[in-house]
Amino acid sequence: MARGNMVALVVAGIFLASALCVSAAGTLTFEEVTSTGDSAFAFDPNSNQEYTPPPTPIVPPPPSPTVPAPTAPTTPASSPGSCPEDFTKNFQNTFKIFTDTDHVIVGPNGDSAEMLLDKRTAAVAGTKNMYYTGRFSAWLKLPCGNSSGTVFAFYLSSNGSKPDHDEIDIEILGNTTDKTYTLQTNIFVNGYGNREMRHDLVWFEPCQDYHEYFIQWNSALTVIGVDDVPLRVFYNKESEDIGQPYFNKGQALMMSYWDGSKWATQGGKYKCDFEKNGPFIADIKDFHKLQGCQVPWERDVAACKNPATPHCWDAQTELTPEQVASMNSHKQYCTYDYCQDYQRFKDTGFPKDCSN
Repeated sequence: MARGNMVALVVAGIFLASALCVSAAGTLTFEEVTSTGDSAFAFDPNSNQEYTPPPTPIVPPPPSPTVPAPTAPTTPASSPGSCPEDFTKNFQNTFKIFTDTDHVIVGPNGDSAEMLLDKRTAAVAGTKNMYYTGRFSAWLKLPCGNSSGTVFAFYLSSNGSKPDHDEIDIEILGNTTDKTYTLQTNIFVNGYGNREMRHDLVWFEPCQDYHEYFIQWNSALTVIGVDDVPLRVFYNKESEDIGQPYFNKGQALMMSYWDGSKWATQGGKYKCDFEKNGPFIADIKDFHKLQGCQVPWERDVAACKNPATPHCWDAQTELTPEQVASMNSHKQYCTYDYCQDYQRFKDTGFPKDCSN
């Protein structure tokens, strides 16, 4: 997808990992899943850009029990890198709305919002500041029913118009009623992406309750996952001199809910039907749980890169044995892993991080 211009437009006001997996349905091709090599999952309402199709979800989701989302002040200790919650943080003092308040509807306490997608426009918001490392999560409940063509994006990005931009992407693709949502992720370092992975979200129902989609980024590793399940990890291997750089720029956190009918659902076969199924509303909450080291601008990260006191999210340098076991058990839901696409990299060789 050619998204560099979209990110530049969305973030102009603020300048704004890999585990191998085997698809149960066979190997998808690069042409089915790849973007054009540019950036992110923002939304430009004036764009006429074309998109290449992601993979078709394969298995409908089984029912899953409802798990109440935590609301009381706590200091989580169940996962490495957990941090005390900051209840002074809310949407108003952290985010800026890029579309309008009819499409990003903030709750009365500022700790929740509705992201509304209709035929008029999308819902787009982003942080007022940029960060270098942190733990960024979206407690998200997606709409039930036919969500074909919809794309919910939650991602970190430096200035996407720069050729050396960094980016960490989560994108959730809607589907027909009998199919599950698909989680698509990618990582860009110094402008190079080509690290797509996709998972069918079949082990829970994304529309029945809130689930935490998270990016944990520190100086040692970056983990992307859902709830307590790490789905991929990208390690910092700069010191090993293997030619694999790591993130070195501040990034803003963006979230958007937009119409990706040209490609999002089964290769664009099924579109957003706003008359029959819209508007589409995604509920997001617990903004106070966002943790990050704020930087003055994306190229000034020294204070966060070498803090006098380590941040709470810096504690983890490796996945725990429990996390490794959980990630391995969820490989069965992976439908594409760039590190297993031999045809795609037959001439250039696999990215260096595939040797992790």
